[in-house]
Amino acid sequence: MSGGRAGVGAARSAAPGRRASSGRATLRRTSFRRGFRSRSPLVLVAALGLAALTLLGLELLVGAGVITKVPEGHFVRHRHDDNGHVTYVLANLRAAPPATPTVYLTGGSATMECFLSEESLGTAVSRRAGEVTGVVSLAAHSQSFAESLALVENLPEGEALIAVGLAPMRFTNGPGDDAGLLKGEPFFLRSARVRRLLETEAVSLAPVDLVFPGVLRFIAGYVRERRTDRISLLAEIEYQKHYTIDGPLRTAAQKREMAESDMAADNATYAAYADYNFAVLEELVRLAHDRGFVVAFFDQPLNEHVLGPGWDGVVPSYQRRAREIARGYGVAYLDVAQRVELEDADYLDVYHLVVDGRLKWEPEFARQLAEAWVDAKGGVAER
Repeated sequence: MSGGRAGVGAARSAAPGRRASSGRATLRRTSFRRGFRSRSPLVLVAALGLAALTLLGLELLVGAGVITKVPEGHFVRHRHDDNGHVTYVLANLRAAPPATPTVYLTGGSATMECFLSEESLGTAVSRRAGEVTGVVSLAAHSQSFAESLALVENLPEGEALIAVGLAPMRFTNGPGDDAGLLKGEPFFLRSARVRRLLETEAVSLAPVDLVFPGVLRFIAGYVRERRTDRISLLAEIEYQKHYTIDGPLRTAAQKREMAESDMAADNATYAAYADYNFAVLEELVRLAHDRGFVVAFFDQPLNEHVLGPGWDGVVPSYQRRAREIARGYGVAYLDVAQRVELEDADYLDVYHLVVDGRLKWEPEFARQLAEAWVDAKGGVAER
């Protein structure tokens, strides 16, 4: 009995303390909210200083490679988050640079879908080159040349071949589309080369390069995408490197509709922005050579069975100008697309190969990548 009464008495005596503690907590929260509503210059300056320090800390954490401390499945926003994947891969490359020669693939989703896996392509290149050679895909959906340039600028030191995928849509980005790179979008990195190019264009730029605006937008997108897909914010999901495996294939009518629509859009934007994009492509080559990297161009797969190979003149136009750059800088221009006989059934749509198409493309792609690498080093690749 005495124990029970003592417990009751203790609870009663503790109650005023809990009420007092609760009151103090409420007072602190009220004071905190009042501080945000305050018009005092000193309070506003303090708040701005606190915000600036927080953002600076975020900037420093990203620069220090904090991304690598979490599994990729916790980092990507959704299962096909190409740019999130590339951001994560690049952070890990910088934290632990490859010990062997590496082929870095840059380009759009057609590049992503033209080989089976980095491992299988790397094995094939290694066999042809006569030395262990890794393959890392930095390609992403609708990647621009400026994005590829920024990636190359931020790669770790080491022996490397930069394989640059070419396609009509890659010459259609305008300077305004690429300005986000100076604010950490779509990758958490800085690029002095991109800034230098954009400063010559009629586009509004922030005075300094900052990563945190892109980080904040990434976080907002992370929450939105996870909620849309009904995936827990803390769940680990597997990033899927291929959008499709075997289809179902688009119908002939669907392929034609896509091609006609995209061709009309590409014609207009190519006419407006081709000069800008060739300047970016040339800067990418110069930067790669400055860093001791080998460069190779290749045409991404394009389903010529739908509306022919010319894309209303855009393809021969960009190929001619790309060859001029290649000749001027000693860049290999691979002709995989001309050597691999692809059928309409090898394409999901107009750009993306299914497995049967990849099985045809990958061996020739590996052979020509190995030749470009070995030729640049003065050797002879296995035929």
